[in-house]
Amino acid sequence: MFQIAAKANEAEFSVYILPRKGISDAASRVTGLTVGNGLLFKGDSPVVTTPIKTALTNFVNFLKENGAESVILVAHNGNK
Repeated sequence: MFQIAAKANEAEFSVYILPRKGISDAASRVTGLTVGNGLLFKGDSPVVTTPIKTALTNFVNFLKENGAESVILVAHNGNK
């Protein structure tokens, strides 16, 4: 997982997560994301990342604060 993003009405949420495993060449071609020296990059620019636990907690709080009672989760290019 590289990113969690959501939109609820006009509010938006987006965080990037430094993956625990490497990023495949195929995934890098699709997303433009790479990992190097312990950092996540989009193209040549480093991306600010959030620890996974913090990202998930903030995501749940975002949903609660924005009245998201019915949620549909979608994974792009996701595996089981």
